[in-house]
Amino acid sequence: MRAICTIAGLVLGIVGAWGLAYEILWGFPRRNKKETHESRLNSLRESASYLENSIRNYPRPPYDDEEIERILKELHDHYDPMIRKEEDKIAEYSIGHRERSFNRALLGIALLTLGFILQIIGAIH
Repeated sequence: MRAICTIAGLVLGIVGAWGLAYEILWGFPRRNKKETHESRLNSLRESASYLENSIRNYPRPPYDDEEIERILKELHDHYDPMIRKEEDKIAEYSIGHRERSFNRALLGIALLTLGFILQIIGAIH
């Protein structure tokens, strides 16, 4: 009984530690990638907005409304796919991350606690 409790406690301690390590090994890098894509998205939106405002203020003449609309369409054709790509990446890195990190950490703490209790029982008996 003593050896079983000690070994089970050690195994639970190792598994529990990996539950806590999830945030360091996978959680933070995932959150960091999300923040990088959010920064890119903000930059793309600001650039597109600035250029759109600049184009709308082109002098008339030599530009007419039809030509300005054509240039604006080219601008959106260029920026909109990049903006959608960044929005998709942000959504991809957002799905369930916080809950998964929290649940794994909670499970890790519970397993570590149970593992320590089993080791104590093994040491006492």
